[in-house]
Amino acid sequence: MPKVGESESSIADTCALSANRRIIVIADGASRSFQPRAWAESLVRGIVHAGGLLGPKVIKRAADAGDLERDLPLTWNQEELRDRGSFATVLVASACVRHGRRVVRVSSIGDCAICTVKGPGHLGRVEAPWPPVSSLTGDTPPSAASSIAPYITGDGIQRTDLWLSRDDSLLLLTDAMARWVTGRVMRDEHTLGDLLPFVSGDSTFANWAEPLRQSGALANDDLMVVWARWR
Repeated sequence: MPKVGESESSIADTCALSANRRIIVIADGASRSFQPRAWAESLVRGIVHAGGLLGPKVIKRAADAGDLERDLPLTWNQEELRDRGSFATVLVASACVRHGRRVVRVSSIGDCAICTVKGPGHLGRVEAPWPPVSSLTGDTPPSAASSIAPYITGDGIQRTDLWLSRDDSLLLLTDAMARWVTGRVMRDEHTLGDLLPFVSGDSTFANWAEPLRQSGALANDDLMVVWARWR
């Protein structure tokens, strides 16, 4: 969902799913960096192609893939953005079975986040997102995948494993949604249906999000939620 007053073509949040449906990658391009949508899309494709690996070499290959149109005629401010580079937060979730148990290996740069939904469907209890999202907002994230060397800014890559029970599912969130979910979950326990009624078919995403934006409870940012279940 785009920012208020902007078209869907401006959305810099994106995701990709591997052909075997075991790897999901989400990315959020920084609004005031060079071609944020193209950079986010290049990142998710490159990481899926690399089998879910996230590191400087994979990010460099995404930067070299030619998706960023650096050689087109640019205005002076676009040239300045190009020289500063493209930035995006990114999260990778890779599903596998280890010792007979379901595990999701997660890698993250910046404020994209993932949380476990414990229990079946929209009745499942939502746990606090990982990694803990910062309260910082801005156009250039403090930690991000960059299109120029050294390719990772800030605190680098965070990694964890999530062990899932049979009925568990996952929410993958870009930063505005991650901050909102964190605030609600930390105040009280909620089911997925309480937090995100559109998942159970009660309303559309836009109808659900718009009043929250108008009240100031949800930031005016691109919004994306991916709900993933193990089958």
